[in-house]
Amino acid sequence: MGYLRLRDYVSVIQTPYFNQLIQFTDANRLAKENTALTEMKSYLAVKYDVSTEFADTTVFAYLIKYLANALVELNFPAYDATSAYALNSLVTYNGQEYYNTTSIPSGGEAWNPAHWQLIGDQYDLYYLAYPYPLFEVKTFYNIGDKVYWNGKVYQCLSQSVEIGHFTKLQDQNTNQSTPNVQNFFPGDGSYNSIQQWGTGTVYSVTGVYPNGPAPAAWSAGSYTIGQTVTYNSVIWQCIVATTTATPGADIINWQPITWTFGDNRNGQLVQYMCYMVIWYLSDTLAPRNKPQYWQDNYNTAINWLVMVSQDDKLQADIPLIQPAKGMRIRFGSQTKQTNNYT
Repeated sequence: MGYLRLRDYVSVIQTPYFNQLIQFTDANRLAKENTALTEMKSYLAVKYDVSTEFADTTVFAYLIKYLANALVELNFPAYDATSAYALNSLVTYNGQEYYNTTSIPSGGEAWNPAHWQLIGDQYDLYYLAYPYPLFEVKTFYNIGDKVYWNGKVYQCLSQSVEIGHFTKLQDQNTNQSTPNVQNFFPGDGSYNSIQQWGTGTVYSVTGVYPNGPAPAAWSAGSYTIGQTVTYNSVIWQCIVATTTATPGADIINWQPITWTFGDNRNGQLVQYMCYMVIWYLSDTLAPRNKPQYWQDNYNTAINWLVMVSQDDKLQADIPLIQPAKGMRIRFGSQTKQTNNYT
């Protein structure tokens, strides 16, 4: 699976027609999706974080490491009453998705709901929410504030610096658009970044089901790596060999986990990419058989991409690129002159 799922086309084109377009070969769809993705990125990459928005959608797997913002689909192999299943196997039964809480020996057994835990309906989507707010270079941070950035969690060690009006006027590298806060980007390797944010803790989640039953409430005691607890209505997973720390007290011992039902992709981009793929696939048809509205839809998508990439007053609801380095954000245009008198 890539950014799109096959099911995304259902609301745009009837399945029999779509199967004819791809000539009943899904590789044709995937090839045109790659073409559409490349074209969309060519418009958006200047302003937007396309790597975050266009991440692949994958089928959930129990032992895979998931990074924050990962999007997964529940769509597992059909249950086979003649097969053995180890603990935590994933199956589809009557259109619903389960994992087993009791191992099933060789030879299998008839479906026994007592041995399986329901986690959702087939094709449900879940995404792994950011554990803490995304770092924003223009936000004022106090000591202890936690952020997520580029695969790691950071805790603020020294607060942001407010830039005074007089300092801004005297700085020939700034103008009136310069923000009033100075931050350093977490993880950029500079001395100032480490002083403000430290080195951070890698964030990834393994072995926690979307929509699984909540684990037991945390209580004072010792926990080992991989164990999960509920604390302050949040699920936490231990990430060190052993700890007695309270969840959330730091970023070293526990990480918060929130699998959220729904689709975190931009709905407009999904629809417009479907439009583009259908138009590309229509090359297999005779020109007189191409519906005009397919071309109109493609033109709508391209016009929107042009507008959100070039118009400062129109913005797509996807993450913007932030400056590659810390310090202050600087905006172009002529800077204010500093006049000296003698």
